[in-house]
Amino acid sequence: MTVALEERIKKCEEDISVLKDKNSDMSVQQGKMDTKLDFISDMIKDLKKEITKLTEQPAKRWDTLINAGIAGIISLVLSGAITFALTKH
Repeated sequence: MTVALEERIKKCEEDISVLKDKNSDMSVQQGKMDTKLDFISDMIKDLKKEITKLTEQPAKRWDTLINAGIAGIISLVLSGAITFALTKH
């Protein structure tokens, strides 16, 4: 009976050793996953910033176009008024 118990204890010790190794491997894998997730998170943040910049560009272009149009209209009206005033006298 003691031989059977010794064999069972030896088997349990082997199983515990295997579990320790697996646990260690899982810890290493978890560290790698954390690093990858941090990298992906940083990439997503960078992509969001770039997308925001890209979506703002057309709005800025329209603002510039509208400002130029308004300035052109004001210049046209002022030059017409000046021309009218100078030719009237």
